[in-house]
Amino acid sequence: MFKISVRHIIFFALVIIVFTSFQGARYILNNRLQELGLLFTFILFIYSSTLAALNDRRQDLNWSKWVFFTIAFVGYFMVVPAYLWSKHTGAAMLPSVLAGRQLMILFLAPTLYFLYRIGITTKELERAFFTGLILVVISYIFFRYTVPIQEWWTSSNRHLRSLVVWDAWRGYRLVMPSAAMFLALIIAPVQIFKTKGALSKFIWLVTFFCAIHATILMQGRSMIAMIILGTLSYHIFFAYRYRLSLFVLIIPGFIFLFGLGIDVYFKQMEELYRQGEGVRFHSYTSAFEYIKKYPLLGVGMDSKVTISEQMFMYKLFDASDIGIVGIMFRFGLFGGAVYIFCVLFLCVRSVTTHWSMRDSLGYSSPLLIALIIKTTSDFLNVLLSFTYLFIPGLLIASIVISFTAIYRQEIVNRDLID
Repeated sequence: MFKISVRHIIFFALVIIVFTSFQGARYILNNRLQELGLLFTFILFIYSSTLAALNDRRQDLNWSKWVFFTIAFVGYFMVVPAYLWSKHTGAAMLPSVLAGRQLMILFLAPTLYFLYRIGITTKELERAFFTGLILVVISYIFFRYTVPIQEWWTSSNRHLRSLVVWDAWRGYRLVMPSAAMFLALIIAPVQIFKTKGALSKFIWLVTFFCAIHATILMQGRSMIAMIILGTLSYHIFFAYRYRLSLFVLIIPGFIFLFGLGIDVYFKQMEELYRQGEGVRFHSYTSAFEYIKKYPLLGVGMDSKVTISEQMFMYKLFDASDIGIVGIMFRFGLFGGAVYIFCVLFLCVRSVTTHWSMRDSLGYSSPLLIALIIKTTSDFLNVLLSFTYLFIPGLLIASIVISFTAIYRQEIVNRDLID
């Protein structure tokens, strides 16, 4: 008779967390299942942190740092921006606090680390992540061919309408979970050859072809470009420690080209604005006015159920469309600096952990390599992206922080054995 153990329950909960956080469930029940993922995250956080505090007496646990820093970080960016929005607009504060609830997925970082410290193995945690990732990729193909896309495009339901994009050239397209597809396109080919067993290889093969098919359906040219750029950057600069010197050599040229690209981008936006099509340029200029007015902490975090950004600014304004400028609009120069630092930290953390694994263990993890490619490509696009303020990006940040800590602990354990 099959017995359900605590390990099975934890595995199931982690799969649900990954699946919902990568927005695999947003096509059903108006994405209400995302709240289930956040609930499971908080329950596992309480469970794992309590057991770790009671049972792991080693000094390197750093329990207080993991727990209190996470609470302070999430608490600040949920409460302070909500207070500021309430102060500046007169709207109720609580809805804005709830609008920032996606940040609660960051509790997954200490949760995974504490689960490892109380006996859940690295392989088990990786397997839970991979299972959730596979389900997201395959389920997208299922939903793509079963949901009434054209009806959703004209629906009065704002959530359903946001899941479909249309243009005259590419037609109707169901918005895909891009972060999951990005990782799947990198991890799946490696796992096809690395895993043992015909069934596992077959599942990864199906996942890989589903990810390719989804990308073709969505015609995600920018995502493919970032995968290629990130993969090339990994192999040229970050695969081995000694190759970092090549990256140092190109930094001046990179800064010049980056600045030139930003200048060209804004000039194009300005030209479109003069032609009556530059909505985004209008958003930039409008946001800058408020950044000058509230430079340190920004305007705050809005809520769609009280006074939205569109009501406060103008109908087509959306801070998430204007990258780092939108971040500074909401969270001020302090928030913008924290965002850039965090993305850079994720890059450095994943790359240095990868080097340590290669030096000490002789191999690295496919998951870690995929995370390096993802975070470095995101850093290249840091000024124009809002990636790590949406729940898929926050999930990736949590995975990077937790798994790099776990891999580093495995290196320490290996060195102690040797």
